[in-house]
Amino acid sequence: MHWPDGIAPQRVSAPVSSLDILDTFLAAAGVDGVSDDSVDLLPFLDGRSNDRPHEYLYWRSGPTSAIRDDRYKLIEYKKTALTTDDLDATGRLVPPDGAWRVAADASELFVALYDLQSDPGEQVNLAARHPDVVDRLRTAHRRWAETLGDPIILPYRSTLAEFDGVTVQLLF
Repeated sequence: MHWPDGIAPQRVSAPVSSLDILDTFLAAAGVDGVSDDSVDLLPFLDGRSNDRPHEYLYWRSGPTSAIRDDRYKLIEYKKTALTTDDLDATGRLVPPDGAWRVAADASELFVALYDLQSDPGEQVNLAARHPDVVDRLRTAHRRWAETLGDPIILPYRSTLAEFDGVTVQLLF
């Protein structure tokens, strides 16, 4: 981040979100933050804080969820029996009436865990080797998700992807 009259050019090495830009720009303009999802990054950029802006970063879209901390990223996708034969001409799946079902049982999920320090390209799934990390991140994600309301806009668009030989449905 660079602001010639405010802070010296530098990087924040801890994970941050593009959502943090809102509270950061508001703080730079002298306005208090307005979002629970955004963190003012100025204290991390000007040296007033050596802490991390976030303990975790979270995502959720239908049954797909993700969480990351400084080292690990956990992603859960909904497994499916659908195939590329089910895709329309645009490469998407035609949704059922209304939208896709957003809930998924644990047995329906493909779980991927990546060590972002040793595998930033997310190539080696460590979920089976580190069930303790999977449980810790799942618990943190569940606690966060319980603070949210139901989605206002249900996922309507969908396509397929394959991870480790498992076909999953991506909803957005």
